[in-house]
Amino acid sequence: PLANGAGEYAFVGKTSVGSARRTLLRFDVSAIPVGSRVVTVQLQVDINQAANAAPLPATLHRVTQAWCEGPTIPSGAQGGGAIAQPGDTTWHASCLGTAAWSTPGGDFEATVLTSTLVGGPAKVTWPTSPAFESVVQAWVDAPASNQGVLLRGDESASGTAKRLLSRETSGEGKRPRLIVTFTRPTFCDGIDFNINGAFPEDQDVADFF
Repeated sequence: PLANGAGEYAFVGKTSVGSARRTLLRFDVSAIPVGSRVVTVQLQVDINQAANAAPLPATLHRVTQAWCEGPTIPSGAQGGGAIAQPGDTTWHASCLGTAAWSTPGGDFEATVLTSTLVGGPAKVTWPTSPAFESVVQAWVDAPASNQGVLLRGDESASGTAKRLLSRETSGEGKRPRLIVTFTRPTFCDGIDFNINGAFPEDQDVADFF
């Protein structure tokens, strides 16, 4: 019944009492022109606290169902969560009061898009990969398919939790970032090939060929 939809922090791994924590992230890629080709993609987040400073694996997965970013803000360090409100995402609900996950813990593809080791407080980057690039390319080509990604830490033992800064944190440079490099589409439908001041027209196509 717990959630943390609008908290300053987000979590991955397992808390000291053995409760698993996962983070959902979704980025608006509408600024990338349709028709562009994605070349590289990186995810960058700020880890600001770790129950265990040892480097532990954290993986990124494509989410396959829509979800809500709810209003709940837990108190204190926020790792314990707070009682979910309508519109929150929980372990069982993708949008509390509206929709449930098919699988508790979130509906996501098992395929790992990219992974890295996360230790103590630091700025951490998940590197580009063909799978990660393909997913972001799909978001650019079909924005409705963008359900974001799930960040999953080491859940093999208690005390592996890592706390990261969410988009609600103060200071834009500390918020999660999706870094995309891409090549823009090329078009020639605005070129007046016969230089008569009218375009596009059939004669422009003929003159082009």
